[in-house]
Amino acid sequence: MLGLLIFACAQTTPSSDLLTATPASPVSASYVAAAAGPAVANPAGPPGLSPEFAEAVAVATDADPFGKASAAAEAAAEAAAPAPAEGAAVAEVAPAEAVVEPAAPPPEAPPAMGLPTQPAWAVRLLMTLPQAQPPRAALGLPSGEERIVSPGSMLPDLGLIVIAVGADSVQLARVTPAGDHAVVEPLTLTAQYPIQPKAP
Repeated sequence: MLGLLIFACAQTTPSSDLLTATPASPVSASYVAAAAGPAVANPAGPPGLSPEFAEAVAVATDADPFGKASAAAEAAAEAAAPAPAEGAAVAEVAPAEAVVEPAAPPPEAPPAMGLPTQPAWAVRLLMTLPQAQPPRAALGLPSGEERIVSPGSMLPDLGLIVIAVGADSVQLARVTPAGDHAVVEPLTLTAQYPIQPKAP
């Protein structure tokens, strides 16, 4: 044991100069092939990809791996575009405002078409019976109806009131409503067929 320690502590002569550069030993070709083997062994791409997809990826990567060609083309197009002159006004397109058209008025109703209105016939006194009790008179109404009346008789449809019946004449009153009152107009009719002929 002591002998081993003495041998280990003994000075030995170095085989080379420490300050002199040691020439690199040549690397064997087999070592290089072994180191590059995994990368070359699968040139088609990572496992699990179809050959067509791997070939397309390889072509795209070889042609423009970082997309520099498209960026360069865009930069060239921007440089070729003419720059706007200084002070030139840039036309701004104002948004078109919605035009609200006024609603068309409703069409007017056409005038009612019909027969022209005929003038109303007047009330006629046909004859009187002054000797009767009470005295009576025959009136011809505008509707063509004949009605026998006596003093105090009323014709509401025509607004007439019989006041008195005389010989060949009748006194009437035409009542016209006017708001809270009425307008009374006296009216005298003469018989068309008198009982007593007129003297020549």
